[in-house]
Amino acid sequence: MPLSKITTASINDDAVDNAKLDLTDDYSFTGTLSGTPLIGDGQSWQDVLSSRSAGVTYTNNTGKPIIVAIYTARVSAGTTCFIDVDGLRICGYRNSDNNESVAASQNCIVPNGSTYVVNFNVTLDSWKELR
Repeated sequence: MPLSKITTASINDDAVDNAKLDLTDDYSFTGTLSGTPLIGDGQSWQDVLSSRSAGVTYTNNTGKPIIVAIYTARVSAGTTCFIDVDGLRICGYRNSDNNESVAASQNCIVPNGSTYVVNFNVTLDSWKELR
């Protein structure tokens, strides 16, 4: 990732280096931030449960990172819920007990341009995406 350089007459040159920004006084910022989009900036939670399926690979092509969040209230022995991003298991849940009173939820960040797959063997009550 390229480093940014801050240049201004009001900040001493030695206050900024590649590792830190050391400001001993209070500063304020006005203007526009540019560069990598922030999570939540211009995004909203979308209910995508009816348009998503287990085991299908989806691609985040929104131009921003998104959050994928799944939830089930009906957990039984052998229930699994996993989210993989770019082929890597990022988070998951496996109920190996006979405890059927536990709910399960998983969420993770999916970078722009990345693929994600949600695998589960239970009925999901919710699949939301911040996009």
